[in-house]
Amino acid sequence: MNDLAPGLARCRALRDLNGDEIIALARLVEGREVAAGDPLFREGDEADEILVIAEGAVRLERGREALGVLGSGELLGGVCLAAVGQRACDAIAEEDVHVLALSRSAYLQLRVDHPLIALALHEGLLRELAGSVRALIDAQAMLSGPRAPAA
Repeated sequence: MNDLAPGLARCRALRDLNGDEIIALARLVEGREVAAGDPLFREGDEADEILVIAEGAVRLERGREALGVLGSGELLGGVCLAAVGQRACDAIAEEDVHVLALSRSAYLQLRVDHPLIALALHEGLLRELAGSVRALIDAQAMLSGPRAPAA
């Protein structure tokens, strides 16, 4: 088994892929080690790859304001596979981190060579995005409190 496959298998967005599909995807990713305190990327950098956190934790911040921490099995930058743009925040390694990077060009190759795997990845990313949007809506509702019935 490819040594990057176990890190991919922990990613919730890839839960619909079987072992052979994970191995095929692992052939297209690049493993990277990032030391604690070092950036994975900075706000404004070109968003040209998604990063799966295989091990460790990553702090997200914008203008020194903490936005949250992501850990093993989570991913960063899934939107870049559909829309090229710039990173919206900084991502800093909270501790030593092992990430798996899938570039946009590798994703486009995946679509040609393994369209069903690309579709499963795309659907997994949409599922994760929808969950994040729901959580944001729920958090906003909690902050605004109960609404009075319309007259």
